[in-house]
Parts: sequence; structure tokens; C-alpha cells
Amino acid sequence: MKFTKSVLLAAAAIMACACEKEIATTETPQNAESSEIVCIDGTLHFANNNVFYQTIERLVSNANEKEYLYTFETQYGFYSLAHHVDDIYDQLELSESENQYHQIIEHNRQYLSIDDKTGTIYPAVDALGYAMVANIDGVYFIGNTRYKVMPTHLEVHSLDKTRSGSSNCELLVYAQRQNITRNSNTDIYINRTFNTSDRKIAVQAQVFTYYTVSGQQNGVNVYDVNYKLQFHLSGYKKSWFTGNWRNYKTLLSLNNLVFRYAIPTANGSVVHPEDYWKSSYYKYGDDASYKSSKEVKNFYVNFDLPEIYHNRKNPYMPELLTMRFKAFCRGMGDRGLVVNHGDLCGYAPLQ
Repeated sequence: MKFTKSVLLAAAAIMACACEKEIATTETPQNAESSEIVCIDGTLHFANNNVFYQTIERLVSNANEKEYLYTFETQYGFYSLAHHVDDIYDQLELSESENQYHQIIEHNRQYLSIDDKTGTIYPAVDALGYAMVANIDGVYFIGNTRYKVMPTHLEVHSLDKTRSGSSNCELLVYAQRQNITRNSNTDIYINRTFNTSDRKIAVQAQVFTYYTVSGQQNGVNVYDVNYKLQFHLSGYKKSWFTGNWRNYKTLLSLNNLVFRYAIPTANGSVVHPEDYWKSSYYKYGDDASYKSSKEVKNFYVNFDLPEIYHNRKNPYMPELLTMRFKAFCRGMGDRGLVVNHGDLCGYAPLQ
């Protein structure tokens, strides 16, 4: 994973946000500078952007080995948002009645994204790079900047006060949640399910944006902006007593994967909307397959997308052109969730 491109964030993607009052008078603890990563009052403080990106690279690369995250937390005396959601999943699995199951859900609504139609449950913050370093309130620090991750937005709060005495706060969109349709390539989010009589597989495929402040230009924050495509698979079993679906530990696999995005890349000149796709395609194919090595509730596959061009007026996003895969959970036999989206570029559609 490379996090190198420094860009000026599009003004259209920035909204003023109301930050917590105590933040405006908070100073970065002095001992946060004594180490590359320290935990202060349950919150991680990273010395700089490079340390942050190197950390999430290691964590995301080992996302399917929970012990890796737990060892990291123990090292710094820290309890992450991702770990907290894992604990909620465990509580749901061990619940002894439907009433208890739904009580756990209602008590933890702020941490969960629930599709009542399909019975699927995802973390409200499903971008692993953020969830693994944020505390249960979604907060972490890089240098003198406070970040708070929410389900689709990142609150960026500079602790350097302005001349007016208030601190700089911006709200950035890092996740788009519009599900694609058969006739639309403009969205970047797939949320599909498939079930047999007693097993269900659910897959989310989504591009997440990772922001870090790299400086200021003419009073406007300059950001390092990077994109990651994340597949999240989860398996469900139908309860014989109630008929409801329960997330459970199983073997999960993502097979015959092909995807292609149009990427608006920087070329040193002004990019015009009508032609900025012309020579900027990113393709991954060869029928790649990924399988969980052990029974898990959730299985992740992540890909870095190339550097993407931005300017202040037009926040270009990658455009999904092709997506093809078949996803399974154990117990489905040779049946599974099939996605054949867009122009498959010579690849055979899956059945």
C-alpha cells in the first residue's frame, strides 16, 4: 500500500461541521511527540502521516487475523472501534433468545449498519483503516490534528486556532453508500446477498477514501488522499426456531474476481470532465480467488487504487466499469452470490 499523493481537497467535498466545544481549547499532549505512536486517555496519537499510513497498512493487511489487531492494541494499551464491533458480533452469536439478540442490536445501534430487509449486519464504520486505529468514539490524532470517523464522513479538526480564536473543522465524505443498479456505472458501492434454504452470503464492495492533513495553502487544508477498494464478506445461518438469519463463523470465499475502474489521474495539466477518463483505466483480473483460512464471521479482501486526480472545484471519484465475482459460504455447495456488472472485457460471465 502506498500513501504518497498530496492533493488539495475539492471544496465541494468539504462542509462546515459543528465540533465539540471542549475541542477548541484542547492542546495536543506534549508526550505525544516522544514516540511515533502513543495512547493517551484511550486514544491513539500518531507522530505524522507516514506513521499513520504505515500502521493501517500493517493492520489492514492482517485484517483476517484478529490476533494481529489484538496484539497491536495490547502493545499500546488501546481498545479499537473495530475490536468493539467484534465484541458486539460475539454477543449476538452467544445470545440465547431472539429478544436478547434484538436487545443487543438496539443497545449498539450507533456501531452497526442493519438492513432490515435482508437481515444483514455490518459495522457502521466498515473502513478497516479507520476502524482499527480509532477508539470506540471514532477518534484518533495525527500530530496536532484530531480526526473522528463516522459512518460515511470524517471530521477533521485542527487544534491550531484561527485569528478569531476558533479552530478549523471540516467534514469530509470518505464513503459513498449509493448501491449500483444494472444500468448505472457511476456509483462505487455494491451490496448484494444470496441465500439457499438455510445459508446466506452477503458481500459489500466499496471504495473508501483515506484523508490526512499534509499542510495548508492560502488558508485551505491540503490533504493526502488515497483510495482503497474493500470487499467484505459475511455468512449467515437461518435459525430453525425463529426463521431469522444469524451471522456465524464459517468458511468464506471470493472467487473469479475481475474489476475495472476508470481513474482520473493527475497529468500536470487541467483535466476536462469530457475527456479525463481517456487513458486512465485500472484493471485487476486473472480470475483471482480469495478464501478464509479458518472459520470467521467476516472476511476482508482489500486493494489499493492508483493515485487519483483532484482539483478544488471537481472532486473526481473512480468510476466502476466492471465487477465480476462469485462468493460462497460453506454449506452452499456450488451455488453462491454471482455478480456480473458492466462490460466484462472478454471475461466470461459467471453462472
